[in-house]
Order: sequence, then C-alpha cells, then structure tokens
Amino acid sequence: MLGLIYQDLKQHDKALALFKQAYQADLVLKYNKGCAQSLVSIGMLLAKNYNKCDVGLTYCAAALKYADASDSLFIFKQTGNIYSLQKNYNTAQEYFQKAFNTVRYGMDETTMLQNSFAFPGFNLLQNLSDLTTDKGDAFVQQYFYTKNDAYLKSTGYI
Repeated sequence: MLGLIYQDLKQHDKALALFKQAYQADLVLKYNKGCAQSLVSIGMLLAKNYNKCDVGLTYCAAALKYADASDSLFIFKQTGNIYSLQKNYNTAQEYFQKAFNTVRYGMDETTMLQNSFAFPGFNLLQNLSDLTTDKGDAFVQQYFYTKNDAYLKSTGYI
C-alpha cells in the first residue's frame, strides 16, 4: 500500500487520503481483505498520529466485518494497541487475548511457544510474535504509568 510509505515518511495527511482511497476501491471491487486492511490502517493512523483514539477504534470495529481469521488477529491486536495508547490497559489485554483466540481459543504466549511448529506459514508466526511483543509492551507501559510491579512481572520476563 502506498499509504504505508507515506505513513513511514510521516506524511500522515497523504497516507490517510490514500488509505481512504484504497478502502473505496476495495469496496467497489468487493475485496474484503483490502477493506479490512485499509480500515484498520486508517484507525491506527488516526489514533497514533491525530490523537483520535475513539475514531480509530470505530474504524477497527468496522474492519472486522470484512476480516478473515488472520485479519481478525491483526485488527484485535491493533485495537489493543489503541486501548493501550489511551492507558486503558485492562481492555487492551482483553483485545490481545481476543487476537490469540483467533488462532486457538485460550492461546497465550506459553502455548504459542510450546506449539510454534503447529502454526504453518511464516506470516502467522510473525503475527503471533508481533502480538506477544505488543502485549508485553502494554504491560511495561502500564507499569510505568502505575508503578505497580505486578504489571512488569506480567511481561513474563521477570
């Protein structure tokens, strides 16, 4: 997506316009995967770069109606990241768990590592690895926000 290039270049207005344009094109083409990806990209961009977390959450929720299982994992992960931006860490962790549940109900970091060869394809393992990192980052942010050691221990690294 060209929008991602402009996002990396910190040209957020241009990226936003391109994500919206991509969504409209995907809608006309009935390309659900593209619709889901464009909407979640709009949501994250609005949340991270325009401080419009509530609007970003609305876009992420709208993306779910176009999503397959792999898209749902990504959308739930990004929704968790938005809640983390809002310092709503408990809800963020709920969405990280929903992301894990798209692969296997009740899955977590431990079961992912114990069964890493049960997940065919690099993309799924990469998405799960990214999810684990984001979930841990949210616990670290929650620790710095609250100074409660329990959240730092929840990262699994201590």
